[in-house]
Amino acid sequence: MPGSPHRQALAQRWQQAQGLLPEAGAIERDVERCRELTAMLQQSQDNAARANSQIQDAVTNGVGRQLAPVAGMNSKVDAMGDDVRSLRDALSRVSPNTTRA
Repeated sequence: MPGSPHRQALAQRWQQAQGLLPEAGAIERDVERCRELTAMLQQSQDNAARANSQIQDAVTNGVGRQLAPVAGMNSKVDAMGDDVRSLRDALSRVSPNTTRA
């Protein structure tokens, strides 16, 4: 029964399978490349997390400590502003008295 429909279907499937064999190698290469890219992505994420941690430490320990005295100066500048306003007010009260005398 060389011409039976069952045998023809099997022959057709065999031809399809034979046609897919060359693609299997390309698929395997693609899968391996995906694995490599996944590993590279994980390494990049690890490096980014490590760099972020180092930046956080630098800001907290380095810049934060260096700016602490500047933060204290803010209240001193405010106090000086208040002193200047008080002095200006006092001078404005004295000024009319001195011009009349």
